This record gives sequence, C-alpha cells and structure tokens, in this order.
Amino acid sequence: MSINARRAALLVAGGGIYATAVYFTIQFMSSSDEDKKQFVAITDSQIHNPLRTQTFQKIASTYDDQIDKDELVMGIKLLRRALLYFHAKGNVLEIGAGTGRNLNYYPSQVNKVILTDSSDQMLLRAWDKIQSKSDSDRERFKIFVADASHIPYSNDTFDTVVSTFGLCSFDDPVAVLKEMQRICKPGGKLLLLEHGRSKS
Repeated sequence: MSINARRAALLVAGGGIYATAVYFTIQFMSSSDEDKKQFVAITDSQIHNPLRTQTFQKIASTYDDQIDKDELVMGIKLLRRALLYFHAKGNVLEIGAGTGRNLNYYPSQVNKVILTDSSDQMLLRAWDKIQSKSDSDRERFKIFVADASHIPYSNDTFDTVVSTFGLCSFDDPVAVLKEMQRICKPGGKLLLLEHGRSKS
C-alpha cells in the first residue's frame, strides 16, 4: 500500500470517528431532561432491570451446571472456602445466596446461616442441597425470599453478613452494602467476594 493510500485510509477512519463523536454529542445535548436523567442513572451505580429476578427464575434449574466447571478452573471454589472458613462466625446472613453455592463451605463455628435471595426458584435449589445434609447440619440453615436492599431484620442482628458474586446482580449495590452494614453487629464482619478488587 502506498503512502498516499495509507494517508487516505487514516483520514477516512479519523473522519469517521470524529463524525460519530459529534453525532452522539449532538444527540445527548438535544435530548430531553428525562433522557439525560436516564443516561446518568445508567452510568451511576444503579441500573434498574425489572426482568432481573425473572431471568434468575428461568435459569435456576441449570445455573449450577453452567458455572460449576468455570468456578473450579478459576479457583473460585477455593476462594469461597477460604473466605468462609477463616472469617464466618456466629449467626450469619447471606444475601443473594442463589442456589446455595456456599453451603458446603460454612465451618463448624457458624451457629446459624440464613440464606436470602429475590428468586424463590434459586432458593429452591439451595433448599434441595440443605435437605441432603445430615440432620444436625440441616438445622443450621434457613432460607427466605427477600430484597437485599430491605432486609427484614433489626439493626445489629448478625455476627457475619456474606455476599459472594452478588453485588453485580442488585439494582442498587450501594443500598445493599448499607443494609449489610445496618444488620451487622458492631465488631462483626461483612464478607464480600466480588469480581472487582477493593482498596483494602
């Protein structure tokens, strides 16, 4: 390709990028205030998806099979085990518990574990796993359907509050984190295992 052809290709590509940027800027500037509010909401931490729970309802029966091998290869099962073995104690509330992927990792120093999720179909899978445990172990676990941003428990109720790979599935993760803090006892622990890395 000659130098002139390369320059022409760069000029066309650059012009296309510039035109696209101008087009979207004009669209945003001329959009209504309501459209701008929706755009800002999407770029904020809150992304409202009314079909989110419905989606989890549909995939509940195949969810474990779909992600089990990936979690094993990526070492996520070991991360779950380590997080709960070394840090979970006393009475525990797990939010966004889904199909109960953490059930086998709660150590003996945990007295009680309450699993919550907005999808009853996901929790039914967790219930099946609980029923396969021994009688004494089975008594430690309870489940109920709940919105993670409005947990029906008083302040300072739990010694440990757990969320593993769940924050991305909530409409308002900041509200969920505040709720986790509210129901955790002073000196208790909030245990998070998430896709991103925290500062501490």
